[in-house]
Amino acid sequence: SLARLNRVLRTLTAANAALVRAGSEVELLEAICHVVVEEGAYRYAWVGYREDDEAGTVRPMASAGYEAGDQVGLNVTWHPTERGMGPVGTCVREGRTVTLPDIATDPTFAPWREAARARGYVSGAAIPLRDGSQAFGALVIYSDEHDAATAEEIVLLEDLAEGLAYGVGTLRARAAHEALEARDVRHGHERTLITDAIGALRPLDTAEQTAEAICRRVVELPEIAMASLLILEPDGSALPLAINVDDGRVLDRKSLG
Repeated sequence: SLARLNRVLRTLTAANAALVRAGSEVELLEAICHVVVEEGAYRYAWVGYREDDEAGTVRPMASAGYEAGDQVGLNVTWHPTERGMGPVGTCVREGRTVTLPDIATDPTFAPWREAARARGYVSGAAIPLRDGSQAFGALVIYSDEHDAATAEEIVLLEDLAEGLAYGVGTLRARAAHEALEARDVRHGHERTLITDAIGALRPLDTAEQTAEAICRRVVELPEIAMASLLILEPDGSALPLAINVDDGRVLDRKSLG
């Protein structure tokens, strides 16, 4: 019992180091699964995310251990159906840790029992990854021993899962911030290009010709497929002009709707 507890303590220490080093969400999930298997000596570990789709899917995101990538427990749902009453579905649905002391006798694990036993899994546990009060996923472990985790081990594994959930949230916030900064830089660059392009235009004979020339310059910018410009007529009506980047056609009022 003491040896098993020490393994989980080493797992928690290694997981904390992985949290610091991870550069992306997927990298973090993969690292934690490998830590759980290599330091914790569990036979298999995987992480699943809750999908808010009609089927209530729990989508596998990362795994490590025996036959990694071939998760026992595929086609899991967090809805209260036959495939949602096992440890993973219950964990995600109710946001609590669910232990599986004996795969051979637990009736809720019937849909996956044979596949699990063929891989040498004897017991398991599912620990929630929470965002506030709701679980957005689960860390799932399988062991080749009965009672995959004692009460003391579960406490440490829940600490690990809490750290993992925090790490996921931090990486998502960082990615969103970087995307926002990149968008601001790109938009600033585009505004500069548009201003420079318009400033370089020579005076043309008509307003329509000027509008067309401006639109042609704008659609030369990256990620811009169409540009339109409204010219106000003396009677208050607007004449829309646009350029389709695919063939350079000027679209008239009718084709613009």
